Amino acid sequence: MCNASLREGSLPATQKMAIITPVVKKPGLDPEEPQNYRPISNLTFIPKVIERIVANQLKVHIADNYCKKT
Repeated sequence: MCNASLREGSLPATQKMAIITPVVKKPGLDPEEPQNYRPISNLTFIPKVIERIVANQLKVHIADNYCKKT
């Protein structure tokens, strides 16, 4: 799935969803008021792996092509 996502340049729709958990911004705020919450988004495992793979590939590419001494 990782290689296919990198080849196609996109993720399957099922992997683009996050689990959103509302958390009170500060202790002591009224939990009955919706504006006192902030969203915490948790991605599934595969997008995190792909993000790490892409970051490593970019680091290698930049090091090989742009950081050479002249």
